Amino acid sequence: MWKSDGTAGGTVELIKKFDVNTNLTSWQTFKETPNFVYFSIRNYPEWAIWRTDGTSTGTVKIFDKEQIVYFSSTTIGDTLYFFHFTSDGNDELWKSEGTLETTQLVAKLSSSAQFLTAIGNTLYFSCANNGREDLELWTSDGTALGTKLVKDINAGTASSYVQSITEFNGKAYFFADDGIHGLELWQSDGTEAGTNLVIDINKKADSSILSYIDKNFSTVGTSATLKVSNNNLYFFADDGIHGYELWKSDGTEAGTSLVKDIVPGSASAFSHHNTTNPYSHAPILATLNGLLYFSAYNPANYNNTLNGLNNVSYLWKTDGTEQGTTLVNPNSQSIQRPLYLTTVQDKLLFFSDGTMLSTPAKSQFWYSDGSESGTQPLNEICANNCQNSGWLAFASKPIYIFKNKAYIFSNSPTVSYYNLWVYDPTDNSVKSLVTLPTNNPTNKTLLNVSAFLQGAYDASTGLMRDDLRQQAYLPIESPYFAQTQVTEELNPALLARSDDTAPVDWVLIELRDKTDKTKIVATKSALIQRNGQVIDPQTGSQTLSWDTVAAGDYFVAIKHRNHLGIMSNNTVALGTSVVTLDFTNPSLEILGTHSRLIVGDKALMWAGDSNQDGVLIANGNNSDATTVLGNLLMDPLNTDFNSNYMLSGYFEDDINMDGSVSFAGPNNDITPLIANILVHPDNTETAGNYIVKGGL
Repeated sequence: MWKSDGTAGGTVELIKKFDVNTNLTSWQTFKETPNFVYFSIRNYPEWAIWRTDGTSTGTVKIFDKEQIVYFSSTTIGDTLYFFHFTSDGNDELWKSEGTLETTQLVAKLSSSAQFLTAIGNTLYFSCANNGREDLELWTSDGTALGTKLVKDINAGTASSYVQSITEFNGKAYFFADDGIHGLELWQSDGTEAGTNLVIDINKKADSSILSYIDKNFSTVGTSATLKVSNNNLYFFADDGIHGYELWKSDGTEAGTSLVKDIVPGSASAFSHHNTTNPYSHAPILATLNGLLYFSAYNPANYNNTLNGLNNVSYLWKTDGTEQGTTLVNPNSQSIQRPLYLTTVQDKLLFFSDGTMLSTPAKSQFWYSDGSESGTQPLNEICANNCQNSGWLAFASKPIYIFKNKAYIFSNSPTVSYYNLWVYDPTDNSVKSLVTLPTNNPTNKTLLNVSAFLQGAYDASTGLMRDDLRQQAYLPIESPYFAQTQVTEELNPALLARSDDTAPVDWVLIELRDKTDKTKIVATKSALIQRNGQVIDPQTGSQTLSWDTVAAGDYFVAIKHRNHLGIMSNNTVALGTSVVTLDFTNPSLEILGTHSRLIVGDKALMWAGDSNQDGVLIANGNNSDATTVLGNLLMDPLNTDFNSNYMLSGYFEDDINMDGSVSFAGPNNDITPLIANILVHPDNTETAGNYIVKGGL
């Protein structure tokens, strides 16, 4: 751990050095109180929260559990509040004043707790209600008795999907679905009577807001954003006429209106990053000198190709009026996909992500005073194109503001070092504070992995189908955050591949302890290609790297969201030399008997584990077939509860991985499940109730 006072001499290393042994270690977001900085370290099997006062002796552990610490946190005064996920699947609300003695359980919750927000002395958050998957609005005063459901907005067992809780004029504003109006803007004063719909923007019973979470309570986008600026709430919404555009509200129905139809007609000014345009990005909002800055498309080239891409976002500003909503750089294409918009004194800092774009755009940091001439690149920082942005530990972005200066973390062009810079907005100067190696070369493991997923495998070509990519259902963000606690995104350029290297889906790679196969030492989200090759989702490299895992012997496992996982039967010696492990080779020894399906000279992972319990079941309790049918019947759009209903998208129930879920009819997802059970080599009596066990 390092600290800095903004000078090179005052940037010193190792407030404390953490012993990570051979386990995977990752840092979660830091949080400040007046006296301490809090952070979470993941070091298998331990999950711990630490606090520091900037000294070695003042850096101590205050919370230590062998389950997930989901560091969704907030502060009230000197008190830190955070969520903890327990091994039984429930959540807990905890608080701490910076010592082990003051770290206490506030209340036991149900599940899916998130969006923890302090408004005055009250905590607001979203949580499932009474053990059901029913996300509703909750509050807490920091005591067990004072932790309660505010209102069952979507009455009964249905979820209102409360999200994006934001303080405005002393109240909580958020998006929710009452089951009638769709996802819309709501407000609450913490009481049931004071929790009400502000406005139904989309009168067609559709949601006006793009959801942050899906029916499985996993993140699918980041479009549900609320930002306070100049005594108004700003957000993006679709009224069913103008597409997703910028709106504002003073907290009343009469005071809520469209700011500007940026892209005229029914087209949208932006889209979240799981739609058909992988280069689009969620709207980023920041305020400066009474103006709101945000990212949106340029109507001048909307639906036109720019550097081989469509509809790249640009930097905009608004004073809340239609006339005052303009592009910052209308005559330049140098700034594309602006990210991490951050205000420091009278300047706006941001990162222009031109990584996937050709000239004239480059990936680099910029500053702006809001004018076209006053928007300039910080050429001192990776002037030849940033390879990747590093992370300041204070926040999940590479820019942090401290004492009216900006600290910027970036990779050097050599990608061998991280650089910490300080930006002074008074003269726009940039100085390098310290250069750090990105990893310890003696603490590194490299691996090359291949596998085939049966659901997508085409025996006639010897390749997997990439239907999810072709239909734009393959998510940009990895679905394995719960396992890795790292938000991993794929490089959109990989989606342009259409040959045998085209991405098929996300997979999870695990390194397990050589003496205990059940002990997971390290994990990594990765992409699997049509040819079975597993690749890094950002670089596309066939070599997977764990920079904090020491060389040694490990069992290697691969998992998929609806296939049975498999693991090497023997340990593999991993280190700084690349080791290849081909799970498509039937002769490779793996754990279990018949843990793969053999098709010709290839071995495939068994498909059908839709409920992710590690076995395939077609009849009886915990049946995968029942899971598929139940999810189809309960889908909100299946109003007639038809068993022949078809659901399109990215779902665990899509066993054949064709982009749609169906229980009956052509290409349904139940037939391959039943076939796998009947043809399994160990099911000698071809029993329909046979249970196929995985290899983990």
